[in-house]
Amino acid sequence: MDLLLELRGASAKEKKRGVDAAKAVLERAGLTAEEACGAAFELEGWDIDGFPEDRTPSDAVFEANSVLG
Repeated sequence: MDLLLELRGASAKEKKRGVDAAKAVLERAGLTAEEACGAAFELEGWDIDGFPEDRTPSDAVFEANSVLG
């Protein structure tokens, strides 16, 4: 997955620094961008609909989501 950073007024160099920083955070956490985004999507969907009683997010989902902040 390619990471894209859109910031009005930022130079190409500043955008590259931002993308590189995001990649470093994911790498330190041992996650791919897909895993982090998937966790965020899963928790956001559950937050909107409420957690089903018989199925709650795993610890791994909460941990991956916390990387995105």
